Amino acid sequence: QDPTGEYVAKWVPELAPLRRLGTKQLHKPWTIPLQTLRAHGVELGHTYPHRVIADLEKARERTVECVHNMLLAHPQQRNKDGIDLITL
Repeated sequence: QDPTGEYVAKWVPELAPLRRLGTKQLHKPWTIPLQTLRAHGVELGHTYPHRVIADLEKARERTVECVHNMLLAHPQQRNKDGIDLITL
């Protein structure tokens, strides 16, 4: 979706120096060693924020559990075909 890193470099200029490391690192700066980040002027938590969700798998599991529990608690919010009903 951003194979060259051009989009990130343009719209997230604090990460632009990381483009030289390759797009895989540019798109996941939290995977880069701290010394390398600092050498490129990036400091997580200072010049660029820490990840909002650190453990994606755990967050996904928790979200699925919450949705499942909500559906069990409110069966009236689904029609006979299993489609969610939202009252506006």
